[in-house]
Amino acid sequence: MRRFSDELRIPKYVQLKLSIKDSIEDGRLAPNAKLLSRPEMADAYGVSHVTVTKALDELENEGYLYRLHGKGTFVAERKPDHKTLSVIIPSLAFNGDQVADSLVLDVTPNMVHYLEDEAYTHGWNIMLHISHYDPAREREYFRNTIEHHADGAIILYSGYKENLVYIREMKELNIPVVMIDSYTEDVNVDYVSTDNFNGAIKATNRLLDMGFERVCCLTSDPKSVPAQKRVSGYKAAMDDHRKNADVVIVPDQYDSDGWQRGGYEVVHNLLMNAAPSCAFFAMFPDLMKGAWTAISEVVSPEDRVGLACFDESKLDISGNVCMVEVLQPLEEIAKRSVMAVMENSTTRRETLRLLLTPEIRVTRFGESA
Repeated sequence: MRRFSDELRIPKYVQLKLSIKDSIEDGRLAPNAKLLSRPEMADAYGVSHVTVTKALDELENEGYLYRLHGKGTFVAERKPDHKTLSVIIPSLAFNGDQVADSLVLDVTPNMVHYLEDEAYTHGWNIMLHISHYDPAREREYFRNTIEHHADGAIILYSGYKENLVYIREMKELNIPVVMIDSYTEDVNVDYVSTDNFNGAIKATNRLLDMGFERVCCLTSDPKSVPAQKRVSGYKAAMDDHRKNADVVIVPDQYDSDGWQRGGYEVVHNLLMNAAPSCAFFAMFPDLMKGAWTAISEVVSPEDRVGLACFDESKLDISGNVCMVEVLQPLEEIAKRSVMAVMENSTTRRETLRLLLTPEIRVTRFGESA
């Protein structure tokens, strides 16, 4: 019989409750099966009678158990109609939020929309938590996910390593967890994201194959795994073409305007001494917006310019420009992450490592067409 740990940061009654709930959902406790008496359960699990009572009372309130006076506690015939999916993200868009180790840009609202739609299709409810890059707030949401009995969690990694302990606890308590888009390999949970490495290789190759002699990579400090993969893919493509990689780190900013200013400043400085036929590959759209502003001011309209970016840049482009966009499969990422939660809520399996192929879109403007 499992005994619970004082080292976990959640109450023992929650640990007991989730253990019983898990046994009911995977069939180890069949409908109408009788549970141990409360004193027997307290002794078996090494917890107090108060802990047992609180855990069983909550399970009864949620419809997992029922009591018969003088006979004991039994597993309910019918499970609750809906399951709850906790979605924890740092931000829905840049609006003055402080930036942590990884970036959440305007792709996030689209992914949340697809997550909600997919969860609804399968009869799951969503609890949406937005931490606003506050590690204390994120910790509170992780604890709430555990203590409020979520049936699964989808997490967009914020970069706060000190909070990974709560994700490990979810796994310990058999709550299915999937990291979506931005993830870390410091914790052994499922993740569904874009194949950023090969996406960056393909975009860089497109620019080099167009004849641009130099491709400059613009990025933030690449601390998250996806950001690292993007830069690594760019470097691999440059190495394959026997070109020197040129990675420019833009200092961390705090909002969309800040990243655009950062992109503008570094590209403006580069263009003052740029080699002929120079192209710029930005790792996210706000850097590209700033870069394009600088290019528009410095480069003559007839000069040939190469641009590449992850996600849609939504730029008002004119002149002789080749644009390569690496479009992440956001809808598929959302759908596959929801399916991964649901599959792991019923069948324990190997950890999922799913990287989906992005679309490479090339647009030529002006004389490049």
